Amino acid sequence: MARLQELYAVRFERDLLKAIAMGANPVLVLNSLGRKVADTGPAIPLLEQWFAPHELSDGVPRAWAERVRALSRFDVAVDPRLESLTLERGADRLDVTFSPSAVSWGGRNLWQVRMHERVHWLRPDWKEKLTAQESRVADCLHEGLANKEISSRLGCSVETVKVHIKSLFEKTGIHSRGEFVAKGRRE
Repeated sequence: MARLQELYAVRFERDLLKAIAMGANPVLVLNSLGRKVADTGPAIPLLEQWFAPHELSDGVPRAWAERVRALSRFDVAVDPRLESLTLERGADRLDVTFSPSAVSWGGRNLWQVRMHERVHWLRPDWKEKLTAQESRVADCLHEGLANKEISSRLGCSVETVKVHIKSLFEKTGIHSRGEFVAKGRRE
């Protein structure tokens, strides 16, 4: 009977790990030492985009492994600031949460590291052509704001907004706001 319970527990753990891995966002499952136990398919390519090879160990950012080790200490109160972090690169963000799993593996707790990448809506080839102020105007166009609302938000005149919009259209070969937003979306 004990052997049957053991086999059932192992199967349960594997099924739960599969369920974790099937979530919408990329996930790493780490043991309390910060070593990878499982990952979803998109997790590794995403990490390779955000981290240099020397910052990774077995596909896990070294800083994240250290964070999981700190979160796993039983003798220390957990600092809630360790449970999430946000990385920024230009207008793109990577939100990361660290949460204990209900599953233990080999008698140790596991940690789920969930990642949610928020990339800027504008195509990178267009974004690099724009000045910082033109990028802000483009974001306002994406939100559907009128010229007066854009001028109020950015603290400039309506005429200045019109100049920026004209420049956006010239730089991208576009002729209307709707076309700019539709063709400018990242694919």
